Amino acid sequence: MNIQLVKDVVLVQLNAVELRQVLDEQSMIHAVWTQLQGDVDAADRRQRWLPEAVPLKICHEERGRGHVLHCRVSLWRYFRSVEAVNPLEREIRAHMLTLGVSGEADRRTGRYSPPPNRHANGT
Repeated sequence: MNIQLVKDVVLVQLNAVELRQVLDEQSMIHAVWTQLQGDVDAADRRQRWLPEAVPLKICHEERGRGHVLHCRVSLWRYFRSVEAVNPLEREIRAHMLTLGVSGEADRRTGRYSPPPNRHANGT
């Protein structure tokens, strides 16, 4: 596993075994995804706007280079309430919480996240 911070995204390079751990239904990432989807559904029901359509995703690289978990730093609060059960999850969680508690996540979100979508009529 390799963790990098690029702009407002934490990139976690995973091998096949680590990918299986992340995709497991009992994993920390699955728990974060479930909470996030609940918030998206609630916002949609209230007709509220969420700033990022896909703040958490997994990309599969070509030619055997592995897999990459993309996680926006703005999600750091979701990692406070989930349990990390293995060393991989503990390292990801620690990285996200460090960014959040230090204020770096907010600074990077403000600097790099795209501005809100505006309708053609300016609202």
